[in-house]
Amino acid sequence: MLRCEELELISRCVARMDAGLPHPGVPLLLLCQFAPITDSEDGERALSLRSSAWRSLKLFNDEEIGQFLKIGDFRGTGVEWQCDGQGNWTLHLNEDQHPEAGLYSLRRQENDSFPFEHLADAMAEAARIVAA
Repeated sequence: MLRCEELELISRCVARMDAGLPHPGVPLLLLCQFAPITDSEDGERALSLRSSAWRSLKLFNDEEIGQFLKIGDFRGTGVEWQCDGQGNWTLHLNEDQHPEAGLYSLRRQENDSFPFEHLADAMAEAARIVAA
């Protein structure tokens, strides 16, 4: 799972490294299924970027794009990103809102094998590339 900020950073990094893959565009669309939009993020910005990426393809009308945008929009559902004291972000589901539901992600605090440090290093490198 990716936070929307991480998705945007990765997409910008790809665009910086390959002018044939502009931002927002195909890289963002390929990865957005792994980046739910939550209340803890700038949802309007995330939707705007996704909308622009869909429009860049020139394949779908506004109604179709609107349907695509609903797929990853988890605002108001009790799904939230939370940061621990070490700067690690994990996705959480408010079980009071959804006692029957579960949330599957390997990016969990209790998963000792998740490479939080490697992810942080990758994001720092992407930020360096974008800033260069």
